[in-house]
Amino acid sequence: MNSGLISANSSLFCVKCKLQSINPSIIMQLALTLICLFSFNQTVLATNYYVEGQISLDLQQGDTKKEIIWLETGHELKTIALFKEAQGVETLGSILILPDLNHHPDWPHLAHPLRSDLAIHGWNTLSIQMPIKEKNILKPQLDNLYKIAENRIKSAIDYLIKNKNPNIIIIGLRHSANIAIRYLVDNKEDSEKITALVTISSFDSSWINSSQLIRKMPIAYLDIYAQNDASEVLQAAPKRLIAARFAGQDMNKKPSLSLSPKVRELAQNKTGNLHFRQARINGASSDFALHQDTLLKTIRGWLQNHEKSDK
Repeated sequence: MNSGLISANSSLFCVKCKLQSINPSIIMQLALTLICLFSFNQTVLATNYYVEGQISLDLQQGDTKKEIIWLETGHELKTIALFKEAQGVETLGSILILPDLNHHPDWPHLAHPLRSDLAIHGWNTLSIQMPIKEKNILKPQLDNLYKIAENRIKSAIDYLIKNKNPNIIIIGLRHSANIAIRYLVDNKEDSEKITALVTISSFDSSWINSSQLIRKMPIAYLDIYAQNDASEVLQAAPKRLIAARFAGQDMNKKPSLSLSPKVRELAQNKTGNLHFRQARINGASSDFALHQDTLLKTIRGWLQNHEKSDK
């Protein structure tokens, strides 16, 4: 086995349990993961299944074990995800959370507070394991990584539609924000199943140029970034704002939000995405560590436009 493949992200997780205390079904899952590693050509392997196996072990031994579901993703092994049911007397919809690449579904910065807070406020949340991106990854591997992510997103959407409230909002973080944008542009049929998109710290790259793709995406969209975010995020923010103004929007169709007659009149001859909003969290850094409350309130406030009660 390629030792670099194992060590590249070894700091992500430390398996807390001793071998003798591990449930036999968990051992089987890890064994299948290792078999999968040997079965794939290492030159085209796009995600680190070894690290993903460690992640799934840890999640199955922790407080999250009762929230685990497994997504069927075609030729891959099943993908781990965490589902938290909405609290309260009504369910407003379902939030599909895409943690950043190299993170896990309960990552303490952003993924955990998002899925927990939104569940408390009436939303089902499903946070899925995104691929592990190796350092110095080549273009063919990036393409394969996207296909893996695409299969996982599609499986998660199908799960929510089949089992839960179908009013689906996607929240993507950093690299996964870009993947979400590309997914909605590439998969027109699935994009029609999505009510809205929220991205956090999206940016442009040679792999996925999100600003250009936004021009093809008229879906309701909240674009969030931190005042002290990474340089690539700050550089791309004004580009996304401009791109949204040129996004396709057929005003002959009933918009997803209620628009005043004046707004409709002004928009009659325009093609911009009228449901795009960009929000900067002042004082925040890229992990939003000291400004998570502001971030969550910003998202919840915007989501009020997209609540669909099941009562």
